[in-house]
Amino acid sequence: MKHLKTFESFSLNEALTEEEIKAQHNNERKFLKKMEEMIKGILTENEEDEDHKIHDSLAGFILKIYDDKFYNKANKEGLTEDDYESALKMLEERLNKYRESSKGKAEEASYLKKLAKQKAGGEDEEDEEE
Repeated sequence: MKHLKTFESFSLNEALTEEEIKAQHNNERKFLKKMEEMIKGILTENEEDEDHKIHDSLAGFILKIYDDKFYNKANKEGLTEDDYESALKMLEERLNKYRESSKGKAEEASYLKKLAKQKAGGEDEEDEEE
């Protein structure tokens, strides 16, 4: 998954020490990594394919949830499993909205078209071998 460079924004806050900045970055990375592990259960079979365009948006969705809902708690007291479950539910809601959007539908159609083309190409190759 692509990682957005929100770490750079931390360096603009001069009130933080370098250690605090690193700790914030580590908390963000930990959140992303945990969400990447948990997300497999809410992706469709097609979306699990890393060639699916939804992967271009996933990191942004996850970081938006982190920044909006979990940034302060992660950096003050740490996140619990319940927090991660809550974040996963938020992400699932966001993904459902995305899937229903014109962009989400277009990306799914594009992916299915690509799969069909690959499958047709694979069948042609098999026919040639026989």
